[in-house]
Amino acid sequence: MRNGCKGPISITELASAMNLDRTTLSRNITLLTKRGLLETLPSTGRRRLVQLTAQGQAVFAQAYGYWQQAQQQWESRLGKKQMSQLEDLLAQLMG
Repeated sequence: MRNGCKGPISITELASAMNLDRTTLSRNITLLTKRGLLETLPSTGRRRLVQLTAQGQAVFAQAYGYWQQAQQQWESRLGKKQMSQLEDLLAQLMG
């Protein structure tokens, strides 16, 4: 994961990146939009684009900091080799 947000992005691309089906993602997009964290952009055709609002970017930055701390804690407990093995195993499960 990188510190930064890709956007705007289509719902199809986002669903693929998050390994979610479009229906589940669409429901979550609706909730995030109502909370002011995400916005839908005007687009041509059937392709629907979304991006984080300024408030959404702030929430993402804060959450990313917590995610980094958790990753560091796991790595300090497991060590780099076992952490890498865990990441490989999780990738296989998602595959």
